[in-house]
Amino acid sequence: MVALGMLMALVGFWSLWLRRSGALFTSPFFHRVAVCMAPAGFIALLCGWVTTEVGRQPWTVYGLLRTSESVSPIVLSSMAVTMTAFVVVYVIVFGSLIMMDFAYWLPIVWAVILVAAITIYVILDGFDLGIGMLFALERDQGRRDVMVNTIAPVWDGNETWMVLGGAVLYGVFPGAYATLLPALYLPIVLMLLALIFRGVSFEFRVMTRGTAREALWEVGFMAGSGIAAFSQGVILGGVIQGIAVTNGEFTGGALDWLTPFSVLCGLAVMCGYALLGATWLVW
Repeated sequence: MVALGMLMALVGFWSLWLRRSGALFTSPFFHRVAVCMAPAGFIALLCGWVTTEVGRQPWTVYGLLRTSESVSPIVLSSMAVTMTAFVVVYVIVFGSLIMMDFAYWLPIVWAVILVAAITIYVILDGFDLGIGMLFALERDQGRRDVMVNTIAPVWDGNETWMVLGGAVLYGVFPGAYATLLPALYLPIVLMLLALIFRGVSFEFRVMTRGTAREALWEVGFMAGSGIAAFSQGVILGGVIQGIAVTNGEFTGGALDWLTPFSVLCGLAVMCGYALLGATWLVW
């Protein structure tokens, strides 16, 4: 974290020197370095938090440090001040560079809403799907009931954010919607079917309690959760690796999304959702 911070500061001083010499916008090497340094702040932040939080765990596990002493002393007021400062600085920096044109800002506002809806869905419904996948690792029926009871009040409401994201994409960005849907039609349909079957299994598991069909619905709950998570990862991988477009229309094949990279993304999302589910249960 410290090394990346110093490196970012050096790049900043380097840019000032290039600006004074008039070569800031004509130095290809600096531009490449700047692009490579784009995620440096995020990586430094993660490294700092991992070092701080994970470094305390052995001391807590072995009873040398109390759990209350392991928690970072962060209060709501300090977080609110920091967030407010970030918002003000970014509004001043970027708002001063762009004319306040309503036609310009409207797509940006809706893009922010779309990203927020997708992010909230991944966080909230992610732990739901993760708990469904973790069912396969828990054999005790009582503990399975506890796992289900923790998400029973919220699991269906969490999926509302996905509906919001799809509605925004359809209503505000119809061109992107018309391009992405045919390119990723199969994994999207598979995801929706898995979510439907998962919801049905969630309800019928309770209604068939004590019968031979209860195990069947539990398998359906686990399979629906896993398939939905995998499909979302495949969709993400398909978008990242690119879609064949000609004159604003999709011109690829029905299975262009099926690549080793998209499969890896699907497995990664499954692992991430399982981690979210585990942290939800611990919390």
